[in-house]
Amino acid sequence: MTGTLTWMSRKLGARYPAVFVTLELQSAFLIGAGAVALIGFYYEADSADVMKVIAITCGLTAIAIAIVLLRLYERIRPLSGWI
Repeated sequence: MTGTLTWMSRKLGARYPAVFVTLELQSAFLIGAGAVALIGFYYEADSADVMKVIAITCGLTAIAIAIVLLRLYERIRPLSGWI
């Protein structure tokens, strides 16, 4: 794993922090969908209803990630300049 991160850092240069954080935040989709699926085991719900809730969760997660990235890119600019 360390070799991959070093390779990415060398290839991307100053863009590395932004790309890394953007890729890392994508795990939120799996976490959200997994949480809904786990909660779904405790209730008798149709699979269509569970899929609707997962879709809503993924949509709201996408909005939250977009907001976080917009705020983060502004704060990360000095770091990218330093790199």
